[in-house]
Amino acid sequence: MKKILVGLALTATLSSCEKWFDVRPSSIALATQHFERESGFNEQLIGVYTKMASSSLYGVNMSFGFAEVLSQNYDLNSGNIYYPTAQYQYNNADVKSKIETIWTNSYNAIANLNVMLEHFDKVSPTIFSGDNFSIYQAEALGLRAFLHFDLLRLFGTSTAAGGANIAGIPYVSTYSNAITPMSTNAEVISKVKTDLLKALELYGNIDSNNQNRFNRYAVLATLARVYQWEGDLDKAKATVEELLQKDDLFYWVHYTTMESQHEYEWDKVFSTEAIFRLSIKDLDDVVNEYFVTSAKASQLLNISTTKMDQIFEVTSKGYGGDYRFRNNYQFFGSTQYFSKFYQFENSRYKDLLPLIRLGEMYLILAEAELKTDKEAAVERLNTIREHRGTLGNTPLEAANMTEAQVQDEIYKEYRKETIGEGQLFYYYKRLNKENIPGAAVNPRSIYKLPLPDNEIEFGNR
Repeated sequence: MKKILVGLALTATLSSCEKWFDVRPSSIALATQHFERESGFNEQLIGVYTKMASSSLYGVNMSFGFAEVLSQNYDLNSGNIYYPTAQYQYNNADVKSKIETIWTNSYNAIANLNVMLEHFDKVSPTIFSGDNFSIYQAEALGLRAFLHFDLLRLFGTSTAAGGANIAGIPYVSTYSNAITPMSTNAEVISKVKTDLLKALELYGNIDSNNQNRFNRYAVLATLARVYQWEGDLDKAKATVEELLQKDDLFYWVHYTTMESQHEYEWDKVFSTEAIFRLSIKDLDDVVNEYFVTSAKASQLLNISTTKMDQIFEVTSKGYGGDYRFRNNYQFFGSTQYFSKFYQFENSRYKDLLPLIRLGEMYLILAEAELKTDKEAAVERLNTIREHRGTLGNTPLEAANMTEAQVQDEIYKEYRKETIGEGQLFYYYKRLNKENIPGAAVNPRSIYKLPLPDNEIEFGNR
């Protein structure tokens, strides 16, 4: 991991963070000065959030870019820069570059968290105001777990595919110039849970609910994802239920924000439902590169009318009133464009990118309850449909559905809820699905992304 450990620079673009610690072996002595004050810890966290919001990670690659392309939700021609990714051509030079960018920048962020975490034992808690000594530690541990888990979801082997004892990724928990050995997938999951549970312990009864920070509920939501990934649905259910006890903090989007005559008033990303989100400065500049009529044809990420109709069951079920369809796809001339991330200068929902949302938590509950309480699982689905404007069409009735049919409805809602957010590929992989609609290959051969060349060379993998 030589490349990861040298020159780990974060360029903070948030106006609230003008200083942060540039992690480099040659400047490690400066860390003592940086972390002598509470603001140094906060700046370090904001630097990591800024890194995560960059196009290298969740600002593009790990949301509507690379990760979403893997799910086959877009319709791309052969001249598109993402076409090789859609074909799972992992040896293509451009695809390899994207993979290395995700890997390197994720571990850069982790390294900056690690150097911060190591300094909590070197300072007095009295330099912190209020509960910030505990909150900042909890945030850093939670983010470290979150980043490792997403790396595992890309580069590891799922539990359903028998990957428990197969090498996954390095779980880097110290700042050092030594090579971190590989952990098995099961070991990574265990370490992720350890960090998340420690973060919960640190949060305790502190009601930290800033949606733009890795708050206590983001920790619970990530833990629910982890339990679901390893197949422990009982713990996944219990964790979501604990999170939902605070339903006054994260609540369903109100229909009035979706039915205004002014598009700038539409809450397209359902911001009130965001358990964890990133604030991305000038997100409109990024969106304009991929989703608008003026975007280069080689970069346009679009979904055909035929595919949109199929995903949202417009013709087959009459779900054209679904907010996720009606307000997020717009015609310009004869072409319909994916407009979920369109930005408006005077909108209160500008520059927001959700990473974990309420709808996903209900889908975790539905899947967890299906084996033992089909009626409860269907009720979770109907709750989602109620808040998306489709329940009135035809409420699902458990008595008329088989378990397989309910599972299919869960899949359909996953696809609708997370479209453009880079989550559907993980759904397919988690369940080791034999088919990804639209994929030209057997996905079981491409679920595990290859390690970057630099990791193989310098890490002696």
